[in-house]
Amino acid sequence: MRPGPGQDPEFVAADQSARLRQAMVDLVYEGGYPNVTLAKLLSKAHVAKRDFYRLFSGKEDLFLSVYDVAATDAIKFVEAATAGPGTRAEIVGRGLRAFLDAISLRPADAYLSLLETISVGPAATDRMRRTEDEFVGLVIRHLAATEDPVVLRPEVARGLVGGAARLARERLEARTLPLPADAEEMAHWVMAVSDPAVAELATAGFPGAVKANRSRLTGDLRLPMSDERAFLIRAVISLAATEGYEGLSPRTIAAAAGVPKRTFDVEFGSVEDCVARALEVGAVAVVADVRSAFREAPDWAHGICQAVEELCGFFSSEPGLARLAFVELFVPGRAVTRQGSAILSALARLLREGMPKALQTGPAAAEASIGAIWALLRKEVAAGRIARIPRLAPTISWLILSPAVGGPEAIEVLRDAQVPRGAGR
Repeated sequence: MRPGPGQDPEFVAADQSARLRQAMVDLVYEGGYPNVTLAKLLSKAHVAKRDFYRLFSGKEDLFLSVYDVAATDAIKFVEAATAGPGTRAEIVGRGLRAFLDAISLRPADAYLSLLETISVGPAATDRMRRTEDEFVGLVIRHLAATEDPVVLRPEVARGLVGGAARLARERLEARTLPLPADAEEMAHWVMAVSDPAVAELATAGFPGAVKANRSRLTGDLRLPMSDERAFLIRAVISLAATEGYEGLSPRTIAAAAGVPKRTFDVEFGSVEDCVARALEVGAVAVVADVRSAFREAPDWAHGICQAVEELCGFFSSEPGLARLAFVELFVPGRAVTRQGSAILSALARLLREGMPKALQTGPAAAEASIGAIWALLRKEVAAGRIARIPRLAPTISWLILSPAVGGPEAIEVLRDAQVPRGAGR
């Protein structure tokens, strides 16, 4: 519909705005946000350039408008599904079905909201975090109002939200819709994580979580590379802690490494390449440390606690890597984000290695646990509380243990983990 005599300007503007929003959704789903151009939007929506700028200030403004509508609709959808009376199992089942149904019914909208938001910029990621906060509040309210209520601490509720989001992202990335088995498996995972025994979860970290770890990135990088390359990687990790991704440039990284800029140009094609390599090196180091701690334990459950203790200690003592892995990687977009996500994927495989067959959870639950960990660590790092990451060790361990061994049993293992190693543990 075009402006003209006899046309209601407000109605025309609403029609054009709706077509532009749908064009953004379709183009993002087809090729990703970075490949969306103004010309493509105008052509697909059949809107003139001058009319576009009457409605939106630019491509990002249009994206944010689409995101706001999609996020609001998703929250309302889940809120409505979980309102009213019911047991915890019934509320959890209704909420998960609503969430997964929303993805199945509108996969392109979900793809934009859950995956491509990180390709847009700080304004979009801030909105994503606010949406996560709203879902956290929804989970806390509705599980406290069931016929068998449970009061969740915000960290546990955030883990639940992060776990569901991780599963959704995995399905959307693979361009597959959530399966009925996903809902069943996720319901079991949520019920386990929200077990009433969670009220006994300790709020203090494990006693050894701030110890000196076996390997540090400032030491042996564990990968064959020239000295100059190693210096540059150490420099980008160090700078990330204070400057952030936006403060990085080939010149500043080279200067911090004490090498000529031309050395950076030879070793890396761009800042993004350097950051991706730093994350890869970090993944090797953290997984090596976590594996060592895990294998020292007498059994799988205690191994989880020791591995998580090591994980938290590692990131709390490597603030630059923590910022790269959980905050700054969102700035350059999806390519580097996948590299950061690979750290937790590697940990997921490691933590499942020695799990007894009788305890093994399905792939959806495993992805959910990793998403939960990611959400908790990202929240602390983004808030500048990297030094406090070790206090999350019991909560993170709970998110892994409770679906496998059950709530009461997980609490017993966690109580044992609170005893310092070598003191009867």
